[in-house]
Amino acid sequence: EGTVPSSRMSDRQLTVEAKAIYAYFATCIGAEDTSSPTVGEISKVLNMSEERFRKHQKNLIERGYLTIRKNAAANGRYSTNGYVIQ
Repeated sequence: EGTVPSSRMSDRQLTVEAKAIYAYFATCIGAEDTSSPTVGEISKVLNMSEERFRKHQKNLIERGYLTIRKNAAANGRYSTNGYVIQ
């Protein structure tokens, strides 16, 4: 299990939902690691719609706390997202 830096929780420019998303990633993947859960899986765990998830995910990206990497599938198409938290 990972930990959430207090600087993320005290960042007043992050929404409560963005903090929950960050905490989810921190506990699932740890800092600077990657994970490939789907938006649907994450939304289900956090009990929010995919639209709501994407809105608050954007807040994390804008603040530089989350990066999304496209993972290429064997057939050359993108299959999943890899998430990196800072």
